[in-house]
Amino acid sequence: MKLKEFCRGIRLAPEALQVVEKMDEEISEIRYQYIREVFWVDQKKMFREISAAPGYRQRFLYYYCRLACETYEEYQQRNIGEKVFFDTFSDISLWCDVCFRRYGEYGLQEYEWLWRHIKMALFRLGRFQFERMSSEWEFIWNGTSVKKGDTVISIHIPEGDPITQEKCLESLKKGQEFWKMAVPYLCHSWLLYPGLQNLLGETSNIRRFQKLFDIAGTDYKYREGEERIFGMLLDDPSGYPEYTRLQKEAKKYLEKGGKLGSGLGILKDLI
Repeated sequence: MKLKEFCRGIRLAPEALQVVEKMDEEISEIRYQYIREVFWVDQKKMFREISAAPGYRQRFLYYYCRLACETYEEYQQRNIGEKVFFDTFSDISLWCDVCFRRYGEYGLQEYEWLWRHIKMALFRLGRFQFERMSSEWEFIWNGTSVKKGDTVISIHIPEGDPITQEKCLESLKKGQEFWKMAVPYLCHSWLLYPGLQNLLGETSNIRRFQKLFDIAGTDYKYREGEERIFGMLLDDPSGYPEYTRLQKEAKKYLEKGGKLGSGLGILKDLI
């Protein structure tokens, strides 16, 4: 697939496309082939080398777009539709927009995340992304002990449309039909933190989403909930905006000394 065709297919911002085209002129084919080889042999080395260079965010955007173009052929060989291809790699566009909001430049800062898409471990199927991975947790599933390292399908929730019940169920069904694996489907997310129940209305989409899972554990390792709810992270919660009901309730909760954690949810069988 041609580079410009790919960028348009994932709906990359016009300004970001200009960055990719500029990098394509500046970076030699020899350099690209070297980075490509390093990516498949030693990803951490690739991350170190590129992140040490000037304009590294723009460089990561360029390299990932080119690598994704090569992945298109593998999608065709596996009879995976073009819609799934572009939906999956639209994550590049999403994180490129996030990079612009946070750093004022089009590029990629989440470069340690996007290798999954290139290596075809992760696919977006409807509202959610589904990643085949080794479990990072231990839990009980259908009466069986799941250990760290066992194969699981991890459900990721990219930014975007609301997680309505209809879209959730449609996407979860697609994920199970795609992978066709009798393994646990799990989700580790701020959306599954049980404490949110006290901050949400009875008809909340988040409440409905939580009911699809058995919560196997909680943690406070990251402040993802605050960042997603308010679009920023502040040391003093009194500075957070209050435009939505969730923002208002979460702000009051945090000002009283509460914390927003993450929950590990194990999907209840749907099929």
